[in-house]
Amino acid sequence: MGQKHILWLYRELPELVSQGVLTGEQAERLRQHYGEPHALSKRLVALTIFGAAGAILIGAGIILLLAHNWEQLSRALRAALSLAPLLAGQILVGWTLWTGRESVAWREPTAAFLSLAIGASIALIGQTYHVPGDFGEFMFAWVILALPLVYLRNSSLTCILYMVGITIWACHRRFYEATPWGFWPLLALAVPHFIRAAQPNPYAARPAFLGWTLVVCTSITIGMMMEYKIAGLWVIVYGNLFALFYLAGQKWFGQAPSVFQKPLLSAGGLGIVGLSLLLTFREIWREVFEGRSGYVEPWRDVPMTAEFIIAFLLVCGAVALFVDALRNKQTGHALFGAMSIVSVVGFGLGTMAHGALWAMLLFNVYLFAVSVLTILEGIRANHLGTVNVGMLMLAALILARFFDSDIGFVARGMAFILIGFGFLAANVVPIKRGKGVAK
Repeated sequence: MGQKHILWLYRELPELVSQGVLTGEQAERLRQHYGEPHALSKRLVALTIFGAAGAILIGAGIILLLAHNWEQLSRALRAALSLAPLLAGQILVGWTLWTGRESVAWREPTAAFLSLAIGASIALIGQTYHVPGDFGEFMFAWVILALPLVYLRNSSLTCILYMVGITIWACHRRFYEATPWGFWPLLALAVPHFIRAAQPNPYAARPAFLGWTLVVCTSITIGMMMEYKIAGLWVIVYGNLFALFYLAGQKWFGQAPSVFQKPLLSAGGLGIVGLSLLLTFREIWREVFEGRSGYVEPWRDVPMTAEFIIAFLLVCGAVALFVDALRNKQTGHALFGAMSIVSVVGFGLGTMAHGALWAMLLFNVYLFAVSVLTILEGIRANHLGTVNVGMLMLAALILARFFDSDIGFVARGMAFILIGFGFLAANVVPIKRGKGVAK
């Protein structure tokens, strides 16, 4: 039984006992059989958020205090003040280790404060003694020196700061030097912490925060690695990236009770719908392809580009998971994952002469199919949330077409009314099918 169904069952048990359907002993036996659901700990979420905010605010406050009248201080005093945050952070972390304070409330803020102090001290010492180097070298030194804290203190907050740091480093390297391939081995250094954080409960707060950070940082970095030598290849790259997120999230983390607890699936689904909606506009395809056919002619140079390598690897991974979903007869999830193939076909149509219209129509049909299937799945499962998501997707597609074409006000008004009735009907049907409607 999935986690969301276990949570629903536990919510229903008190009423079933009070109505005499089950005895108290039977309800307790059900709890023992299914165990504790992997519900998100609100206390842990609050501690993580407030710990992060506290560490960042303290670090920023110290930097601002040091910056006040900085130039009027002697070089020796500036050096001492530069190292003071680092020393204070080391004392705090050492004290928590010595006293055995392993709770999240102590472990996360102290490790995060020390990681921020490392960066502040490097920057201030470099400014005081005019140490040569650029911003990229500074960020690289910072993240490498802060990485041991991730494992020494088992700190997910420090790991999040580390991933943000290597993303900033990758963006700087892309703008000023070359393709930041080093991002991937640096990211791999954080993988053991992901595994360690997810082992007790893959749906807890720590894996969820780490997953959302991974999704955002990976999406940004892949965009930075694109060389944009092949017009429109970003359609394949991001289409397959979102499909890969979605299918991987469904395969390995699909039983999470909430949207926040399944970052891969949630971000992938949102990305698939958003990208599909964007590509239903013909102007997008015209801007990318029409009149620029010479831009994509030299296919012999394609294997030499970083973006082709990225696209090839993403397509391989997404198609493999798509085939796996089909084998497991997960029709709904497979349709979302089909974005990997649809994006490749759309790109191929876009490169053809006057192919913008066909590419646009393809994504209109695809998004329409995804919307309708989502609505039907929600009605079948008596899940109002899923029904409304499908209706929102369908409404967004219809509204986009009105803004994209010359349709009169009367036709638009009638369409809005029909959409409204559709929302009402989609909500009334599951409600009338029974009291146990999942929300």
